[in-house]
Amino acid sequence: MNVKRALALSLTLLLLVTLLTGCAGVLLPGREKENETADPTDEPAATEPASTEPASTEPAVRRPHAVEVGGVSIYVDDTRYERYQPVQEVCMPISDGPLNDFVPSTSYGDVFPYVAGRLFSSTEDGYSWGGVYLYGLADSEGRMLTDGIYADAYPLYCEVPGDYSSKQLPFLVVTRYRDASVIHHEYEYGEWDEVTAARESALISMDGTFVLPFSNCYVQGFPDCFIVVSGSTREDGTTVYDYTNFTVYDLQGNVLFRGSDLGIDSDCEYVRMHESEGILQVSLVWFGDDDSDRGHTDYYDLTGKHVLGPYQNGGAFSDGLACVSLDGTYYGYVDRSGTWVIEPLYLSCETFQNGYAVQRRSSGMDWETSVVLDTAGREVLTTDAEWVYLQDRMILVDYGYDFDRMASYSGCYDLNGNLLFEGWNAVERISDTAFLVREEQDGITARFVDNAHPEKNVTITNINSGVIKTAACMDGKLIKGYVCTDSSDRFYLIDEDTLEVTELPAGEISEKEMDYYYSTGRQVDAVTGKVWYLTREKGRWVLFNEDGNLILRVFSETVPSVTNGYICTTDETSCTVYDIAGNVVFRRRLDAED
Repeated sequence: MNVKRALALSLTLLLLVTLLTGCAGVLLPGREKENETADPTDEPAATEPASTEPASTEPAVRRPHAVEVGGVSIYVDDTRYERYQPVQEVCMPISDGPLNDFVPSTSYGDVFPYVAGRLFSSTEDGYSWGGVYLYGLADSEGRMLTDGIYADAYPLYCEVPGDYSSKQLPFLVVTRYRDASVIHHEYEYGEWDEVTAARESALISMDGTFVLPFSNCYVQGFPDCFIVVSGSTREDGTTVYDYTNFTVYDLQGNVLFRGSDLGIDSDCEYVRMHESEGILQVSLVWFGDDDSDRGHTDYYDLTGKHVLGPYQNGGAFSDGLACVSLDGTYYGYVDRSGTWVIEPLYLSCETFQNGYAVQRRSSGMDWETSVVLDTAGREVLTTDAEWVYLQDRMILVDYGYDFDRMASYSGCYDLNGNLLFEGWNAVERISDTAFLVREEQDGITARFVDNAHPEKNVTITNINSGVIKTAACMDGKLIKGYVCTDSSDRFYLIDEDTLEVTELPAGEISEKEMDYYYSTGRQVDAVTGKVWYLTREKGRWVLFNEDGNLILRVFSETVPSVTNGYICTTDETSCTVYDIAGNVVFRRRLDAED
């Protein structure tokens, strides 16, 4: 073999290796190296005159061809090889640049929060203590309206006199940190992180039409308006609220009036406000040195016009009546005209709840008696019990706690004062005729009693975990009911409609799975008012509508949230938002890492 043929063969092998490895390091004649940075010391290359022909947008067609290498002509066919293309992530980019704070618009449609990332997460012995998530806002078209700049985003809750069912208003309260820092706590039995920071809050309507800008404030929601109370930050980072400096807005975001318009005494120490039935109650309080307090209460309509008062003290309107006092000691009830409907004979300021109120009156010799009133002033029940309260169309009476028995002796009455149950127990209504009775003597026993259908009654003994009201998914079917375990770690699920008991071995229910039952159950949407049920099945979250029809099954490392008709879920890498039909509206990769 002569030298020339050996040289040609070596060059041929070199060229083939170059082609198979992506042509790295060797350039074919006439092809420029992509993304090469010019050396500034090099002489500028001569430039050819610009072509007058329009540049072709068609990709160059590769064909077999010959190239000269070291004076030897080599036949090259690279048509089988594809150019390298970077892997494109299937996710929505964060944006070309940082998005601004939320800007109101009438074109957004529904607005909802999404999880944009994690600031950190805390663990102890392998169990998550939660973490701090960052939230952004998106709309019904899947458009990002803000980056993940919010430390929290949650619906504004509505305060209703005598009602503790956590109703919601169609607004989002969003907060953001200022000068945030993370403090790591580490002890012998665990460790966790804590965020300390000053916070600012803003209010955003869920239809995207208006926003109240960030400030040091807190917001109170009521049936017909919301009130924003201003605050300021001290040098130590704590926030102090000026309760006399407030603004009242209607539910469309229009200013109705301000506290300064009412001539409120700015020297008072506290202002208590509540709105219901179109009337705003404003109570000014001065705290005394002897733990007593004095003040006065006035009532205004939603134009800021004074309609009732002043009284020494008073509560919000409910069922057409307000509980007021002229001397701060005895209370009665007036209607909207100020006429006494129930004379001031009672000792506490209590509002009506669905037509009934619990009051106290003196029985002489410093002894007080509890009574249950209806709106006509009729005393439905009178008792010397220590505690009396209304719950779900029942009157619950607690005669006191016995530390030897580790239980309370209680009575349960209907709204006509008829005794339903009595003993060392606690009672919860399931339906019009069915009740859950927890007997707490010598351990917990749960009795599910249906007075109309006693054949359905069931008893579970030796309960060691309490009895949790929940929703569950069994074989794709919604079960609304209760869950508990006994001392043998057997797991029971009780259907509230049929009182049928399903028993599962403890091995099928992990401790973490059991904890999820605390987070599941009946969900009410803030805007639509629709009801759905959130539960778990084989490691997945399952969502049903009010009729028990399955909407979707999803994996989510957090409890899915239902806001404004959209279901937000997160896993380790992304946040996904679904509509109520189970369709994906929005998906975004979580940029922040643990």
